[in-house]
Amino acid sequence: MDAVSQRHFSRSDCCLPIKFARSEDRHYCESTLCNISRTGMYFESAEAVRPQSNVQIIMPEPSPSAPGSGEYQYYAGQIMWCRRVQGKSGACFGCGIRLSKCGQQADGEDAHLICQLCDMCNEATPCDEIETIDCHIYLCPSCFSYLSALPDGQLKSAVIRFLQGNVV
Repeated sequence: MDAVSQRHFSRSDCCLPIKFARSEDRHYCESTLCNISRTGMYFESAEAVRPQSNVQIIMPEPSPSAPGSGEYQYYAGQIMWCRRVQGKSGACFGCGIRLSKCGQQADGEDAHLICQLCDMCNEATPCDEIETIDCHIYLCPSCFSYLSALPDGQLKSAVIRFLQGNVV
């Protein structure tokens, strides 16, 4: 059976130098951006980053060839996963980020929220209003309230399994 992608936005491949820092330490590390979409990024780094960590990304040289990357120099988001990349010389870790903010200034002073799509109703919702269940399901406040109000049982389990799709 073929897996079906549930990405809401297409990803554009690129190979751009970036710097990232965990929000708590602000020590920037060199890495390479490998792909980008409206709501996410994938980069490779010599350092592993713990999932659920908040990070900030600076693009020293934005490239107009990758959609979104030519407009912004600053991004903020959360590491969703981090895995060792096989076949690379030295330590190399691939990290997936769910973006929450972007800005044109490298210091992030002009950063604004990025809207995410609810996994249940597909409604665009500002990131700070999105609720997360089971680590990888993102719901708008309305759908989160609906799902929370369902009694535990087969119906609620079936809805959650449907929303998980090919994520798990």
